[in-house]
Amino acid sequence: MGESDEEGHEIKVGFDPGNSAMYVWSEYLAWNQSQVETWADMAAGEACRALVKQRERAGSGWPYSRYAVAEIGGSGYLMIRWDAATTKADCQA
Repeated sequence: MGESDEEGHEIKVGFDPGNSAMYVWSEYLAWNQSQVETWADMAAGEACRALVKQRERAGSGWPYSRYAVAEIGGSGYLMIRWDAATTKADCQA
């Protein structure tokens, strides 16, 4: 399952029930370091808010409480941001 951002770069989302985690990643490697950091901050904030909101709706039936944001390149995954989704106030802006 994937979603394209405003520049047309593929952003993908996956879930790992064993680790209660949601992963967000991009395979777009043409960004410079500042662009990667900006994207990672935005993606981490959105992922955190989405998980908190879903848990508020589903209650304890929602198993995902952690998120990670990564970039995938020739050498594998580069984890950029990760944390637990506790409350919306804890999520990045």
